[in-house]
Amino acid sequence: MAIIKERIVLRKSRRKGERMPHRIKLDELQPGDSLLVEIVIDKEQELTDYYLFEPEQLEKRKSVAFRVSGDQVYWLSSVTPKPLLGVQAERLYPQIRSEKTQRGEKSDKTFRTKDRRVLVFNDKGVLISICHSLRDVAGMTNLREKAIDKLCKSKRPSFETGLSFRYWWKILDFDITDFTLTAFRYDQLCKRNTEKRNK
Repeated sequence: MAIIKERIVLRKSRRKGERMPHRIKLDELQPGDSLLVEIVIDKEQELTDYYLFEPEQLEKRKSVAFRVSGDQVYWLSSVTPKPLLGVQAERLYPQIRSEKTQRGEKSDKTFRTKDRRVLVFNDKGVLISICHSLRDVAGMTNLREKAIDKLCKSKRPSFETGLSFRYWWKILDFDITDFTLTAFRYDQLCKRNTEKRNK
């Protein structure tokens, strides 16, 4: 039993939608093997989807097929794999991260000087999680680290998820376990603390 990985980079015409589906042959799979599919929808935007086929889904099959419309992947032949976050795929197949580095793809680590805790607020602005780093938030939300960093600084909610993010100021006087804290209240605390420091 093993996990076999298939990486597919879509052409621009493929993203717009084509009549012919993209077909993945299962010749290399042995009975009991799982299939991890990495679909690079947009390389420039670093938009990649991951899917896992369990062995029982692949029994007696010679191939699986999918179509893409916009940024959405549609699986055909009544077989639906399990969608994975990038972090989940890396845990199953650790070579994914090293392969990206070898190919010279951009890494979010290049813009980051050090890890900082990040507060995550839901679409109503209520604190729901405190993560140790941007990478942890990216794994939880399936957003890019660079995008989360920008959202922390701009204080705008994510268009894709509705979540809001803030960097945690260690000097702030508040209970970090208080999950009734809102993004608005946190911003007020930050502003008040900045005014005190400037006096």
